[in-house]
Amino acid sequence: LHTQYRIRRANDQQVRWVQVWGEYETDFDQNRVSRMTGTVQDITERKQSEQQLAHYRAALEAQVRLDPLTHVANRLALDEAVAREWHRTLRSGAPLSLLMIDVDHFKAYNDHYGHVAGDHSLQQVAQALSASVGREGELVARYGGEEFAVLLPDTDVPQAVALARRMLDAVRALHIGHLAAPDRQHVTVSIGVACIHPAH
Repeated sequence: LHTQYRIRRANDQQVRWVQVWGEYETDFDQNRVSRMTGTVQDITERKQSEQQLAHYRAALEAQVRLDPLTHVANRLALDEAVAREWHRTLRSGAPLSLLMIDVDHFKAYNDHYGHVAGDHSLQQVAQALSASVGREGELVARYGGEEFAVLLPDTDVPQAVALARRMLDAVRALHIGHLAAPDRQHVTVSIGVACIHPAH
């Protein structure tokens, strides 16, 4: 016998974990009483350590899938989400859309304002893009450099285009100055829209 129990201790109502380990005799001699021997051990501290490690592991897993600069999903998280949503879409037959987003004239921005300012503008753009999505499964990810991707399950072309327009407006509304751009106005983005209805 080897098992673990979560109990509430009677004297102080504290939740504790105990581990029970035991062995029993298999001698079926009628003249002897069968016996079980073993231990009952409080393993609460060990369980708490395991739970804390599991929490740290989950947090680390989340960090591995997060872009450290913009705090949106990274390329790894995007690849995993695309694979997951593709399989789900194959089963349901629902459309799957993807937005590819590029910050316009970003090299010129970095050259004019410096890389620290460039990083800050990417952070602002990423947050504006993230604030534009909210349905389950939708994912904003940094694709690389000044490029972002947005995965949109159960979204057809008109819906994807409408979201792209909202994102264009959200970035313009940031009013991030960009004197090095051809129009010498503000930071803008260009968005490409793709949609597919998967079939075997």
